[in-house]
Parts: sequence; C-alpha cells; structure tokens
Amino acid sequence: MPLPRSDAFALFVPKVRVMSNLKETIAEDIFFIFDEVFRFKKMGRDAFAGLDQLEAFCDLPHPSGHGRMLCGLAAYEKVTFIARLAGERNALSGNVTIETLRKLTEELLVQRFLVERRPIDEKQVDRLLSSVGRASKKKCQDKTHFIPCHLMATKSPDAFSVGPVTFRNRSNFKSTVASHIRGYAKNEEPKRREHMRQLMLDALRHYRNFDWVGEIIIEGCDSATSADLAERTVRSAVNLLHLVFRAKNTDRMRVGGAALRVDRRGGLTINSSGELAPHGSLAWAGQGCFPEDWSEWLRDKHLQNILRLFGIALETEANPKLKRPISRRILDAAQWFGDASRDEQPSNRIIKFVTALERMVMTDEKQDATRLVSDRVSALCCSLEANDRAKWKQEVKDVYDLRSRLLHGSMSPFDRSVNSMMGKAANLGEESIIQALLLLGEEALVAEKVPTRMLAKWYDNFVDHVDTHSAANSPHSQGLDET
Repeated sequence: MPLPRSDAFALFVPKVRVMSNLKETIAEDIFFIFDEVFRFKKMGRDAFAGLDQLEAFCDLPHPSGHGRMLCGLAAYEKVTFIARLAGERNALSGNVTIETLRKLTEELLVQRFLVERRPIDEKQVDRLLSSVGRASKKKCQDKTHFIPCHLMATKSPDAFSVGPVTFRNRSNFKSTVASHIRGYAKNEEPKRREHMRQLMLDALRHYRNFDWVGEIIIEGCDSATSADLAERTVRSAVNLLHLVFRAKNTDRMRVGGAALRVDRRGGLTINSSGELAPHGSLAWAGQGCFPEDWSEWLRDKHLQNILRLFGIALETEANPKLKRPISRRILDAAQWFGDASRDEQPSNRIIKFVTALERMVMTDEKQDATRLVSDRVSALCCSLEANDRAKWKQEVKDVYDLRSRLLHGSMSPFDRSVNSMMGKAANLGEESIIQALLLLGEEALVAEKVPTRMLAKWYDNFVDHVDTHSAANSPHSQGLDET
C-alpha cells in the first residue's frame, strides 16, 4: 500500500517500498513528519495565529543550518517515538535523557533525508537508529560529582562511606580537589580563562557554606543524566543515615539547597499597648546533637553490616543498568522515610512515615491492606524473646488509622494526637525497614528477577514463622507443656 506524501516532500525524498515490520512504521512516521513540515510551510501567516501554543513550539532544525522549521505536535511526538526507540535499541535509555536523544534524532533526520536526500527505506531507518545511538554514546562519559550536604555539625571524621558515596568533611574535600583547582583553565585564552575562573570562585564560595560533601562517580551517562543520578544517589545515602541514626537525630540533615550556614529569621509584633516589638531566631545548618567522636559508632559490627547492605542497595541508584527490585524497594521506602524526617509539618510526616511502611511491605494486594501492613510490620519489629508482637501490632494499627483519617479528611492536620503519634510512626519505619534489609540480605538485594508474588510469599512465610514462635512462647502454651 503506497504511503501518502505531499507533492512538496516528493521533491526532496525518493519514493521507495518499505518492508512490513517496525521499520515500516518508522518510515511512515518519517514521511508524516516531513509532510507536516511542508504543510506548515504552505500556511500563511494568518494561520499561525490559530495554532495551539504547544503546537507552535514543536519544530525541527532547518536544513540550511540556520533557524528552525515548524512541524507541529503530532510530528514532534513521532520524533520522540523514534528517539526513544533508538535509545532502547542501543541500550541507552537509562544513560541518556530523552532530550539528548530527541535533539540528535532531529538533527540526523534533517541531515539524512532533507540535506543528503537519502531514500526512506528499511536500510536507512536502521542506519538512522544506529547513528542516533553512536552520537548519543559520544555524549556519555564517567564523571565524579561533589554534592554539598548538611550532615553532622562536627569536623570528624575526615570521611566515611555508604556504598558508592563517600562523605568528606570540608577540609578533606579541599584536599581532594586542590590539585584540580590549581590547573583549572590554565591553557585557555585570557578572556575565557577569566570567565572560567570566576565560575570556579562562585562554585567554591557555595561549597564553603556546607560542612560535608558527598562524592559519587557516575559512569557512562550524558551530563544531565549523570548530574541527576549523582544527586539522587547522595540523597538516598542521606536517607539511609536518617534510618540508621533515627529521624529525631537527623531532622536537620539536607542535600544541597541554599548556601546558608546560618538560618537567621526575624519578625515584628505590636502588643496591646501599641508598642512595636522585634524578635528573631538563629539556627545553624546541620545536626548539632552528634558528639565530636560520633565516628566511633561506625566501628560497631552490626552497624557496619547495615551500612554494607545499604551500600549494595545504593548501587542500583548510581547505575541505571542495574534492575534490582528489592534494592529499589528499600531505596524507595528510605526515600519516603527521609522525606518524613526532613518535613517540618507533623501531619505530613505521619503520612510519609506510613507510606514508607507500605512501600516496604505491600506487594500489590488490593484488599485488607491494614491487616497486611499490621501483620508484616509487627513481625519485622517484634522481639521473639520478648514476645511483644501484640504491642507492635497495636502500634501499627494506631498509626495506620491516624494516617487514614488524615489522608481522607476526617481529622484536622493540627489535631494534638498527630504530634503524640509521630515518634511511634518514625520508630516503626526505622525498625521495619532495617530489619527487612537484614533479613532479605545481600542475595535478595542483588537479584535482578524477584517477582512481586515471590516477595509476598516470603512475607507470608515470615509472618507464619513469627506467629508460630510467638504461640510456642506464650504463657498459655507454656502452661500446657508443663501439664
């Protein structure tokens, strides 16, 4: 069946027969894209006034190399489809942004089929996809990122690591980058060198407002993807610090943000006598409750094992090619927990703490969510020796009920009970996520194929095991054994 083409387009591209497969669809898309270009070209100026605003911003580079030519939204979506397909075919989907892929696809479409006037056939479509892949790979490189952070308000230790992320104090960071700063822009032309050195000074001034810097190496990505993955990985590492060192001790930890070492605030009031009264507050960035020798805690074998397992989970964040569902679940739960720890609104914190629990233990069940969360979280948190399962189960139900009432509008976010339950919600998140991490272990964290139903079965078996052990240790069952 012949493909529809405008007369104008026929002047540029030879008519060919396209094979019946996915590449035929792409060829049809390419014909459509350029038909749209020529359709818009024929439109008079008055017709542009009626265009949708989004439509007016959809364009392609002009074959002359100067300016852009309108193609419309429908054609632009097909360009995006071709770009995504090129990324998938060349295994670049997680390493290169769709913006990079689309820009290269636009340029190569115009170059190959308008400038060089190549025929649109299966062979040329295949070469187009390969060319987009090759051009995209040239944009990829390994980069070391330094992400400023507010962590502990102490100067020790010089550095500590959580998986692929190394946190360096300000002095250690200066030593790490000193040699690179000395040689920066040395071989550039004077005018450009002055501009580049000013950028460097501005960056260094920004870092001076932070006591810690997270260092992470991102491999084989374009600039935008690399920067995004770096910040996400460091943020995930800080989320894990919230879990390990407890939400109440880490609520002032932050990644990046404004360059403020001190948060100074002020206000004015007028009293009943008509007098104007100023007031102010002062808060230092970072967590002030950590002792200077807190790094001694890192010598604890149990803590080292927790950080080791969290570090394995973090590999999934830093490497887009790793598809590890259990690690992803741990990191997602930690993200909700970290957001809750940093949030200043108590009601928001409750909602996020409980969402962290759900992300950790829910496995696509559609009914009886309260019972499942209660059973699984209490089983993770309880001590079999203390036989305190019932206490934990009740705490989960209380917190879950409070979250439901907040979320569905049956309770005011300023209700006093919200503050009273916040500590319990945080404690449930801390205990359950860390215990799940330890129980699932390294094998589960690195596994690339873990169906949700398999994890559901694991949770069910674990709950049954805890129930059996609890029943065997209950006073009632012990009494029967004695008789």
